[in-house]
Amino acid sequence: MSMNKRGVSSVISVVLLILLVLAAIGILWYAISGFLNEGTKSVEGSADCLTNSFSVEALSISGSDVNASIKKTGGDITPARLEFIVKGIKVPQGDVSPLTWPETGETRVYKLNNVNAVSGDEVAVLGVFGTKICPTADSEIIP
Repeated sequence: MSMNKRGVSSVISVVLLILLVLAAIGILWYAISGFLNEGTKSVEGSADCLTNSFSVEALSISGSDVNASIKKTGGDITPARLEFIVKGIKVPQGDVSPLTWPETGETRVYKLNNVNAVSGDEVAVLGVFGTKICPTADSEIIP
């Protein structure tokens, strides 16, 4: 008496099960690695903000412009850029010159064009490292 076997052999079912598990691990790794990469980028940017510092050394008004002397007081990483806030309004990057950033211990004078500031207005400087915009590094009142 012969029986017709109509099932899947055990070898094929084990191979299919292993392939299914590997596919599930690959999909899970793809999903988790994106979160891990984003998380470490944020931590790196925050560390740069903590270790690099700037100070406003002097401010002066020249017509509708403000000249700001900025000193990099700590840290070994060059910022991607500096951002300036005058009277609570961010100065557009195109209105800041020069577009070179100070090394540690160096002071540079930046011209903030067409900000129409007056004596008593506040000027703040913020470092930007990669895509991370740091909190205000320093601020001073225009004399």
